[in-house]
Amino acid sequence: PIAYELVRSRHVRLDDFDTGAVSDLLQEMATEARALVEPGAAGAPVRERRAAFMRYVGQGHEITVELPNRPLTSSDLAGLRQKFEADYAAMFER
Repeated sequence: PIAYELVRSRHVRLDDFDTGAVSDLLQEMATEARALVEPGAAGAPVRERRAAFMRYVGQGHEITVELPNRPLTSSDLAGLRQKFEADYAAMFER
């Protein structure tokens, strides 16, 4: 199967997270990836996975936190923070 991974960096504190700008960026990335993948997929369904690489301030390594495959809204931020904290605790047993 054909696959394509696309990454963009944007360093921002969650308190300053602009859901509109990030949603626009994710949509641009999805469009770019589909343009490359769909011609080689021979009509097979194309799956999209969105994720953010998050860390606490002062840490050097990020963990991957899954994002929904839809535009983000300000109401998603609390859930994103909770998901990060839960994933971090599970990964580092803290």
